[in-house]
Amino acid sequence: MADIPTVRWAIIATGLISFWFVEDIVLSRPDAPVKHVIQAIGSSSKAKGEAFAAKHCPNSKPTIYDSYEAACKDPEVDIVYIGTPHSFHKQNCLDAIAHGKNVLCEKAFCLNAREAREVFAAAKEKGVYVAEAMWLRHRPLFKTLMKLLHEEKVIGDRHRAIETQRSVPARYLILASTP
Repeated sequence: MADIPTVRWAIIATGLISFWFVEDIVLSRPDAPVKHVIQAIGSSSKAKGEAFAAKHCPNSKPTIYDSYEAACKDPEVDIVYIGTPHSFHKQNCLDAIAHGKNVLCEKAFCLNAREAREVFAAAKEKGVYVAEAMWLRHRPLFKTLMKLLHEEKVIGDRHRAIETQRSVPARYLILASTP
């Protein structure tokens, strides 16, 4: 078996959303095209980072930092996962980008469009990749889903309808099909 590339992650924040991400990314997959390693953990305290690593990274020894930016500076890190509260996303992204790191930022990506534009401009200038951690349009599963829905029409014709009940915000769209 040929060697596969390794992607070394820094995990920024040690809350539940970061745990879910780490739990998925370190799963052993025999057909994986890349090996994922938790290289560093940035936390609000070294004790929290150590507790997170002990519980969620038992098969590795990530470097623990007591600040988010310190983890971004780690030269052994290829990409930074940001799982902090939304209000910190812009600054966390900019810190990672400033240190030449690719970024996967949890949703909501930023608080507004102005912040998002600032992050994307910094990433473009530095030549790094930035994405929001959700269904990415270039992922194989998403491409397969779009093919099933739009080309093979496995659920028939689709119509978008806005939910009008007061108990559900209007921003939720429902995908409906016709027989």
